[in-house]
Amino acid sequence: MKNDMSLRITMDILLAVSVIFGWWYISIPFGLICLWMFPYYGEFIVFGFLYDEIFTMGRGLGLWSFAGLLVTTAATIAFSIFKLVVRW
Repeated sequence: MKNDMSLRITMDILLAVSVIFGWWYISIPFGLICLWMFPYYGEFIVFGFLYDEIFTMGRGLGLWSFAGLLVTTAATIAFSIFKLVVRW
C-alpha cells in the first residue's frame, strides 16, 4: 500500500512537470500508463484542464481551446471501459 502510494505520487509529479513545460509527448504516455495501473486516476483529467489553462491558444478557437481536457477525458473513459471488458 505504501509503495503503491509513493509510485502514484511520483507519477503525479512527473506528469505535473511535463504539463508545466508543455511536453505532451511525455504526458500522454505517462497518463495512459497511470490509467492502466491505478484505479480511479482522475488526476489525468485535471492535468488536461491545467494544460488548457496554461497554454490557451485563444478563446475564439471553440473546442480546440479545450483539446487537452477533451483528450484526457476521452482517454479516461476509454480506458475505464476497456478495463471493465478485459477485467484486468
